Parts: sequence; structure tokens; C-alpha cells
Amino acid sequence: MKFYGREEELAILEAHWKEEEPIVDVLIGRRRIGKTHLALQFVENKKNLYFFTSRKEIPALLEEWGAIVREVFPEVTTFRNIDEFLRILFLLLKDEKYVLIFDEFQNFKYIYPEAFSDFQKHIDDVIEKNINVHLLFLGSSVTLMEKVFKDAKEPLFNRATRIFRMEGFMFPLVHRIMRDLKLSKDVAATFDFYSVFNGVPKYYDIMAKEKKRFGNLSDIMKEQCLSPKGALTEEGFFLLQSEFGKDYQKYFDILTHLALGETSITDIAIKLQEPTNKIAVYLNRLFTYYGLIEKRVPLLEPKQSETRYRIKDQFLKFWFRYIYKRLSYIERGNTEFLWKIIKNDFTNHQGPVFEELCTRLFLTDRVQKKLSLNFEIWEYGNFWSKKDTIEIDLIAYDKKKEHLLLIECKLNPRRITSSFINEFKVKSTYPLFQKFKTKKLVIWTKDPADKQVQSLCKQHNVLSISLDDAL
Repeated sequence: MKFYGREEELAILEAHWKEEEPIVDVLIGRRRIGKTHLALQFVENKKNLYFFTSRKEIPALLEEWGAIVREVFPEVTTFRNIDEFLRILFLLLKDEKYVLIFDEFQNFKYIYPEAFSDFQKHIDDVIEKNINVHLLFLGSSVTLMEKVFKDAKEPLFNRATRIFRMEGFMFPLVHRIMRDLKLSKDVAATFDFYSVFNGVPKYYDIMAKEKKRFGNLSDIMKEQCLSPKGALTEEGFFLLQSEFGKDYQKYFDILTHLALGETSITDIAIKLQEPTNKIAVYLNRLFTYYGLIEKRVPLLEPKQSETRYRIKDQFLKFWFRYIYKRLSYIERGNTEFLWKIIKNDFTNHQGPVFEELCTRLFLTDRVQKKLSLNFEIWEYGNFWSKKDTIEIDLIAYDKKKEHLLLIECKLNPRRITSSFINEFKVKSTYPLFQKFKTKKLVIWTKDPADKQVQSLCKQHNVLSISLDDAL
């Protein structure tokens, strides 16, 4: 697949390259997010050396890295340790500018933690001597990489020129990729893929390579996620098992319940028959240390008792909801049976994904133009009250809290009925909303509503928009 996106990151890296001084850039992000692809795109026409930090014994790693160095500098023999490797390497580069890429740099924590001090010593020496080298450190353990470069107690603290935290592609770019690959003709079809594969470039790269065999989402899912040899069948283990270590089973159980829609500490504790304070510890680590989940409180009434947790990564949400607990089905080759289970439940997975996508697209120029608001957005987010059994998918208001926007996100516009709209209007009379002078009601659907539904919305003074309006 051709290189997409990352224009901002490339522009900054190029600007750093033009500096006549040593630069230390750090790319962090979950596996498959495109860190290596971006780095290799950046160095395409530059002299560079690429070193992958595999989890092997240091002598074996130095033998591998030494062979890479000898391809450019044949006079080099062997290295006894990391300190000697770095000393000789920077000596070789003192007269000619190179980009040095160290991929999966965080693995030194597991094989040789002293390496971080070795790198710190030689980076400081490079800075002091003003050796014009561009160092690029890549890592898929986000929290560990941030600790290495941001924790004041760590040797490499404050040594990074710039730390890039790479996220998945935004939906409009995913739609462009899907059209380029001829896997999607409309926005709704793109959403079906996005609701599983998110904006992770590697997943679309897999589709690009296999597109001649894939005709639709079901073919891709069966081949890549639901077969014993599927590239993504054990993706959750690949991404997380080594991160969690011996406690991975407990984390996986909690993530499974989050994926199934149990979003409170109490709900999860009941399901796992564990004390709430124990579950709270795991959730806090998933939030603060691993960065895999986020927690939210309702806008306007931010009560901690109403806190909800959600998995940030859509593919992981899909994997834990449908695959993790059914790996035995896959091993027995029951692909079609498992696919039926997924099809019958898929909208339950897609609903929250669509709500989250609407929240992400809400402030885009196209959506704001379509909404045609008469006030400037101050805050926006979700609203719910468990006590009063009310929930609004997205609300927004102005700084003075005079104007309120209420949005309900609906996958299927055919389910917009008079009854649904009347229920929405009743929600808009919730006591907390009464203090606002004006209220605007909007229904946001995946597919465009037909003329009958649009007419119905107009009769009730409700604006109808679709995902197409965001692109």
C-alpha cells in the first residue's frame, strides 16, 4: 500500500533534518500504527542505519547490529558491549550526516536496562561535540517509552527534541484509502470497515495486499480474524500479552467486559465476582499506565459515581467482544458459525463506535456548517444520568450556558419514527437543560435519511444529518 497521511510528522522531521545540530526524535504508538513506515519514508533519500531492538541476548544483538554497520563501514570488526558500539558508531559518523533508527527501543528494559544510561552518555557527548546526526527512537510500548524519555528519574529524561505520539488515521483519510483500494463505494461501507479496523494503517495494508481475494467485509473478517491462520486472529495476544506479563488474564477479562458494554467498576466487579477496589486498581493501570482505556463523566453533571470506562482502540474492542472468548470455535474451524454470531450482534458493537466517531467529527468545518449554529461551542461531550435513566449521545453549549445542542446518533435512519423523535423531545426537557434559553435537536445517522424521514424530522423541528455531511 502506498504511503498515506502523516504529513505533519514528516514536515517536522524534515525540518529537524535540516538543522545543523544533533536531533533526537521519538516516535511512539501501538503496534501496526505505522511508526516504522513513517521512519523509512522519512529516510528514503537520506543516508541511514536501521537497528531493530529484538529481545535477544546482548552479544547476539550486537552481532546483528555489527553486520548492519559493516555494510557501510567494512573496516568495523565486532563490539563487546552497547557502550563500545555507540562510541565507535558516533565516531564513524562525525564527518557525514546520517539518520540512526532504533526500533522497539523500549525492549532494552527487558534485555539490558543499563543501555539507557549508555545512550544518555553518548547522546550528551554528541551534543557537546555537535556531531550532526539525527537519532530516531521508535517504540510500541507507549507508557514505557514515555517513561524512558519523560520521567525525571530516567537517564534519557529531557533528551528528546520532539516526542511524536502516533494515532490511527482519521475517518476521512480511511474513506479515501478504502476508495483507492476499491473496497468501498460509499461512506456507510467505509464505516463498516472502520468500526472494526479503526484507523490502523497496517490493517488496511493487509487488505491492500489481499484485495484480489477479498470482495467484502465478511470475506476479510473470516480470512483474517476468524480462521486459525488469520493474520489478526491472535492480535490481542500480539499487542498486549507481553505488556501485561503474568497478570494478562485479569486484564483480558476486564477488557472483555468493557467490550461487552459493562462500563462501570461496579458492573465489572459483579461479573468477575471481585471486590470493586481490586477492579479499580486494574482499571486505573489500564487508564494511566497502559493508556488503553479512557474514563468519562457526564458533561454538566460530572459526578465520579457516574464514571464510565471504554476501550479506546476499536479493533481491540472488537477482538475482546467476539474473538478472545471464542478462540476454541476458531481452532475447530467453526468460522461460519462464529460469523453468524458476529452478524447478529454487530450493530451493538457499531453503535458506540458511531457515537465516538460523531464526537470526533463534531468540530470539523463541514459538520459545523451543516449544523449552522448561532453560538460558539464552549464544551461538548456525552451526557447521562443513571439515576434519572436519561442519556444523550452528544451535547454542546456556549460559554454563558445559554444555548444547548442535543444530538442523538443513530446507525439506521429507517428507525427514526415519530415515537423516537417524541422520546428525544422529552429528553430535551430534562430539568438540567431547562436553564438554557435555546435548544437545538439533531439526529445524526450513518446513512442519509430518505425524504420521508427528513420530512418527519422537519415537522418536529429536528435537524437530520448523516455521515456523508462530514466528508
